[in-house]
Amino acid sequence: MKKFLAMLLALVMVLSLAACGNQATPDANNNDASDDNSDTPAEVTYAVEAGSAGEEVANEKGWKITSVGSQADALMEVSSGTSDAAIIDLLMAGAMVGEGTSYPDLKVTDEKLTSELYGAGCRKGSDLASYINSVMSAAYADGSMLELAKTYGVQEALLEQPAAEFTASESDSDVAYIQGKGKLVVGITEFAPMDYKDDNGEWIGFDADLAKLFAESLGVSVEFQEITWDYKVEELDSRAIDCVWNGMTLTDDVLAAMGTSNPYCTNYQTLVYPADRAAEFEGLTSLEGLNIAVESGSAGEDAAVALGATTVPVQAQSNALMEVAAGTSDAAVIDVLMAAEMTGEGTSYADLIYSLNLNEAQDLPSEEYGVGFRQGSDLVDAFNTFLAEKTADGTVLEVATTYGLQDAVILE
Repeated sequence: MKKFLAMLLALVMVLSLAACGNQATPDANNNDASDDNSDTPAEVTYAVEAGSAGEEVANEKGWKITSVGSQADALMEVSSGTSDAAIIDLLMAGAMVGEGTSYPDLKVTDEKLTSELYGAGCRKGSDLASYINSVMSAAYADGSMLELAKTYGVQEALLEQPAAEFTASESDSDVAYIQGKGKLVVGITEFAPMDYKDDNGEWIGFDADLAKLFAESLGVSVEFQEITWDYKVEELDSRAIDCVWNGMTLTDDVLAAMGTSNPYCTNYQTLVYPADRAAEFEGLTSLEGLNIAVESGSAGEDAAVALGATTVPVQAQSNALMEVAAGTSDAAVIDVLMAAEMTGEGTSYADLIYSLNLNEAQDLPSEEYGVGFRQGSDLVDAFNTFLAEKTADGTVLEVATTYGLQDAVILE
């Protein structure tokens, strides 16, 4: 893990003032008893953050510890009397212990247990570390880093930052990353006919089947992971998933946030409503006064808002259909490809129907589906090459026909 160094810190012990009158302060460098009536370090219980430098120091000295979830929890342990002392970072102790703080009845010992350096961690091989170093160097040189440190009272801990220039990594390849871990993680929601489970619980659909073939072309397995659609970019950027492949409309927001494939399917937004209320919805040019269920962050939400609806955001388009079926929303705006698959006679929602092209209602062209990858990812070119090959040899049309999408798929 690469890191940059920004601050000098020390570990200190924090004690309760009430306890100081009854027992001696533990000697950080001495494991022997210092007073017949005082606790020795071996008898004192130290609250430490699990996995921290404080825990490491206490273990090295053979002290009795109580591991907690954070340094803040360690202070709570001492304050409540369930631990005798806490070992935390000096910077945190300075901000949170003593008069005028959250813990006025606690004190910090004079003795420092260690001297350490703070840094930030990035993935191995990532050029983000180089970029951060260059930003920190510039911020130190122009004084903005010092001003920020003064805001939080840590100017004395600040380290001089050496000159640094950003150097892009030549090895930061998503293709190599995926092949190295042996699987392609695909972010999806339940969305027939693109991604849905069969009777055996296996993910199938036009997108799912193509994803399996793409993973095979990379020499890896595929894993489908359901996501909250509104957080698809965050899921992608954090590498929780490797791509978003779920009938995703190539909106301006998507194009700005992701590296996207060539379009492979056409679509438009449509209105789904109860069949017994059809007369209320036929010929509508506005959705004002209606409660419309929409997938949060979707093109359907954009369309509903543009047409004046009061929106009811839900996690997935399938949830939007549930809202209408339950009567908690008047209608739903979803992709026409999903509406055709999941509503009407012989479907899961036999009492729901759809009509209206809401793209035409806004004087907008039809939408196009694409696959989303991280910005700058070499997976974009890898997928476009795959898509062109599978279109040319007839595979894309064959898979599309399996799911009734032969008229929507883009073959040129």
